[in-house]
Amino acid sequence: MFLRSIYISNFRNYQEASFSFSKKITCITGNNGSGKTNLLDAIYYLCITKSYFAATDFQNIRHGETSFAMRGEFFENDLPHAVKCKVEKDKRKDFYLEDNRYEKLSDHVGKFPIVFSTPNDVELIYGGSEERRRFIDLMLSQTDHVYLENLQEYNRLLLQRNALLKKFADTNSFNAPLLEVYDSRMVKPAGYLYESRKNAISEIIPFINKTCNHLSDANEDMSIGYESDMLNGDMGSLLAQHVERDRILRRTTNGIHRDELVFLMNNHIIRKFASQGQQKSFLISLKLGLYRWLKNKIAVAPFLLLDDIFDKLDQHRSAKLLELIAQDDFGQVFITDTQRHRLESVFAGNKDVEFVEMEVSPLPTLDSGR
Repeated sequence: MFLRSIYISNFRNYQEASFSFSKKITCITGNNGSGKTNLLDAIYYLCITKSYFAATDFQNIRHGETSFAMRGEFFENDLPHAVKCKVEKDKRKDFYLEDNRYEKLSDHVGKFPIVFSTPNDVELIYGGSEERRRFIDLMLSQTDHVYLENLQEYNRLLLQRNALLKKFADTNSFNAPLLEVYDSRMVKPAGYLYESRKNAISEIIPFINKTCNHLSDANEDMSIGYESDMLNGDMGSLLAQHVERDRILRRTTNGIHRDELVFLMNNHIIRKFASQGQQKSFLISLKLGLYRWLKNKIAVAPFLLLDDIFDKLDQHRSAKLLELIAQDDFGQVFITDTQRHRLESVFAGNKDVEFVEMEVSPLPTLDSGR
């Protein structure tokens, strides 16, 4: 899997820009605000059909414009694939593969697997449980389209059930048979999500620890705990047990939508006991563990995007990380940093590395073969 080129128009701070890539590792350097992260987000967008950062597509449109567009030329086993999209305000998003427009954007997810590591990932530690569920949902959606279908079905039914509970409260009424219809339909997708999440978490932990042991010289042991209401019974039983509480609170208070991941280091909760450097090591280990898990599942090397990876990492861990990235088992890697000399010193003599130097405008230039 390889991205040969990308064209961006009116996406975030880009008015118009084109980039071509020819090497395994692309180092994108420049000052803050020059567009490094936005370039990575554009690559991510073409793979996942949405931004890593923005909650809505309209937040990606350059200030003063009414639309954005982008296209990328991907290669898989030397076969080219053209991906393009256009987003206009108040219109449906158009997304294409080989000039064929997707009716369902979810059909594109997983075709070009990708892992993105960014300083914003600290929200996985400090943010709400929805951040951690989003992590595992994307993880599984890239390998299992049935999982994505079940996730969408469950979320649709959950919204409808909550709307029904609110209607009961607003009208001072209750229709038990109607509510049971929704309850019965939620059982199958909830069960699929539960089993998939439970199995995936147990599978990814060894991959996380392999990276963590490398970065910490085997001084830190990482783990993930999985908490779910469904540990106490299937979805149907949970809904039946808590129907009176749901009526009072006007929402579904138990279920797979409340799942939680607990991040641990040496059997201690990372959020409470780990230093900033240890937290950063965990997050990088988590993403590289995800990368290796994906590669193991699909037998294809995903794209790896590493944004500002040296933030809060000491020199030793930074060197160990770059040593790891330079290994042959990674696919195409994109790295951003404000200090070009740091990457040049690490990758000196590596013919698989190219540099993109960003300017604030941004008007990039490409310097290959460093």
